[in-house]
Amino acid sequence: MRDQADIRKLLLPILAMAIFMAPFLGLLFDVKVALGVMATTLGATALILREASRSAGDVARRLRAMAGINITIAVGCVIALVWLFGNGR
Repeated sequence: MRDQADIRKLLLPILAMAIFMAPFLGLLFDVKVALGVMATTLGATALILREASRSAGDVARRLRAMAGINITIAVGCVIALVWLFGNGR
């Protein structure tokens, strides 16, 4: 039976690639889908960074800053998405 640390070592790169590739795959369908997926993945990444900053020690401030940047970009994606839906595109 595998240890939880071994399972995490296997899953983390797969999840990272899924988060990275999701907006590009969404772009194959539509710009609106891509923006929605991008906002979701940025929000999820921000939550992960925020959780990691609680136990990070020296780099906690940087992780919180990166979480803030991700949230800012996610809000920008949501604003663009609302704008696209408002213009009927």
